[in-house]
Amino acid sequence: IERFFDHWYSAESVERGKPAPDIFLKCLVPWNFKPMRPEDFWVIEDTSSGIQAGKSAGAQVVGIKSSKSEAELLAAGADLTAAHFTELLKIIG
Repeated sequence: IERFFDHWYSAESVERGKPAPDIFLKCLVPWNFKPMRPEDFWVIEDTSSGIQAGKSAGAQVVGIKSSKSEAELLAAGADLTAAHFTELLKIIG
């Protein structure tokens, strides 16, 4: 699927893993998005450490309820939650 993406990164692309924000900040580099307004920067995550990383990067974070409850995702810092990606698409219109 690499042909569909101009840039992609993985945990191996950064020294510190989540909950450090490094992976999300690295993803912004090709577009020179520094500083970026939170309303323009969305992270979609299903783990507490991923949510914490997204918030530390300055993003709005959507928690996907695949392995955690809504309460757990919100407690980790998610701005909103969705049961699955189809619901997320309905939320963002």
